[in-house]
Amino acid sequence: MRRCFKFLGMIGILLPISIRAGSVSLSCNDTSVTSGGSTTCTLSGFSSDEVSGICAQLSSSGGVSISHISILSDWQGDGEDGNIELYIEDNKSGGFGIATFTVNVNGEGSISVGGVSFSDADFNDNGVSGAVVNIGVKENVVEPEISNNQSNHGNDSSSEEKDDKKSNDASLKELSLSNGVLDFNPDILNYSVLRLIGSGGM
Repeated sequence: MRRCFKFLGMIGILLPISIRAGSVSLSCNDTSVTSGGSTTCTLSGFSSDEVSGICAQLSSSGGVSISHISILSDWQGDGEDGNIELYIEDNKSGGFGIATFTVNVNGEGSISVGGVSFSDADFNDNGVSGAVVNIGVKENVVEPEISNNQSNHGNDSSSEEKDDKKSNDASLKELSLSNGVLDFNPDILNYSVLRLIGSGGM
């Protein structure tokens, strides 16, 4: 049911149409998307007066396209092909959501909403400025894979470093006599031992 009222030509002669503050906005979860990816965007509105109906046209350009338009809140109507025609039983005012939709990205582009009008409580249409969001494409960075050979080579290097540390330390750690007392010092390289006859050997 189309509620973007077009019969204001006759009513406008009889009733003054007051233009009140209203606006729409577009926001997206991400405005830089990898090629082949997608992001979810939201169309929202604001009005200082009560709103009983909305007309708007969603469109895309460049390497992006719009799909899966979902109407929010208590709005009735549809947004087929981006042509949003909605009405509501309990009028809205202040800030309110209108619809969410998916933006499919194959290249840089933009999404926009235009041809916007809010119908007030008396079903008078008030024109509202549109909005535009630019969508960019970010580079898909792929981390290089490490092969098993490279991984094993790294392990071999670690083992070699450990072996080097062991081989570089050749100092004597301990020295003892089987029969007698020796005051061992790792910094002393030569010892003189006096063997007593009949002592039973070292």
